[in-house]
Amino acid sequence: MGAIDDSESYIQTVNLGSALYYSVTALCCYDYCLTLGDEIQYIWASKRTLSVLLFCGFRYPAVFNTIFVVLGANAFPSWQSEYRSDHEGSEDFVLI
Repeated sequence: MGAIDDSESYIQTVNLGSALYYSVTALCCYDYCLTLGDEIQYIWASKRTLSVLLFCGFRYPAVFNTIFVVLGANAFPSWQSEYRSDHEGSEDFVLI
């Protein structure tokens, strides 16, 4: 029964980690949506200064990274994963 308890504990840990990740991602997206009006008014309409370039240089890569990570999180199996059966009667999903 120790293996079953370990598996359940692992699954709970993974689920908690996923829930926390998606919660933080949702909070960041919510913050972006809340501040978009001010950003349009104060950043997009202003002259291109060093502070505007720094703002855009830090803000947009983070936004795009969040979008790409969320869209690709569970969409497709990884090219690094392999489904194989090493032992008779047992099949494992192995990450290489």
